[in-house]
Amino acid sequence: MPTTSTTTSWVLKFLTGSKFSGREAVNYSTQAGGAMSCLRWVLVLLLVATSARGQSSGRDGELAKGNSTTELASAPASLSVGGTNLASYVLLINDLIKVEVYKEEDLRRETRVDEDGTIKLPLIDSVMVAGRTIASARELVKQLYEKDYLVSADVTITLIKSAYTNVVAVVPKLKFQVTGEVKKPGMIEIPEGEKIDLVQAIGLAGDFTSLANKTSVRVRRSEGGREKLYDEDVKKMLDGKTKPFPILPGDVITVRQTVF
Repeated sequence: MPTTSTTTSWVLKFLTGSKFSGREAVNYSTQAGGAMSCLRWVLVLLLVATSARGQSSGRDGELAKGNSTTELASAPASLSVGGTNLASYVLLINDLIKVEVYKEEDLRRETRVDEDGTIKLPLIDSVMVAGRTIASARELVKQLYEKDYLVSADVTITLIKSAYTNVVAVVPKLKFQVTGEVKKPGMIEIPEGEKIDLVQAIGLAGDFTSLANKTSVRVRRSEGGREKLYDEDVKKMLDGKTKPFPILPGDVITVRQTVF
């Protein structure tokens, strides 16, 4: 049985390709050949495992690239959008998104997230969005527009195609409900890519009936887990005497009867 020092000497010469002396060669051949053969396979397995870990680390590094301010959350294994709140999706490099500002058509852009994690938008130039959720990116863009350019910026960011899954996101239909004194009450879809106000919502419901109270139309809305009620004078909106009231997905509009 070779000693520990002898075995160590053999291993070093085996790994470096050094030549054995005559006696060492005989001893190595007769006593250590089998052991070194096993060692060779052990080394091969270790190299494979190390390579796999390196590839995994490289992929993780690529996902985090460009994220200088926000920790990048884990990307979803699959992008199942139906019934999912896309606001929580974390934007990645090479995601294709659409950025819109209500009633500001010139600011509308469809763009990919660049390699440095930014997108380029009119007026405000580069904005770092990689590593942010869609909700967080939307709030950042809103703040930048309102800082120097707009009094109020109603920003929407839509995921068109995910770089992680390489699939097109199918956004669920957004709806609101109209009840009471309208000609076609029921659930109504908001046209894709559009925003509507209360007057337009009444029009989509077939307009008022002859018994409708146009001066007090109620809108019920959920905000921050709480229900809020708004009573709006649609007659003044129609006459241009008050600003439009925007309708959001999930709103319930109730048109009451005129009290005689």
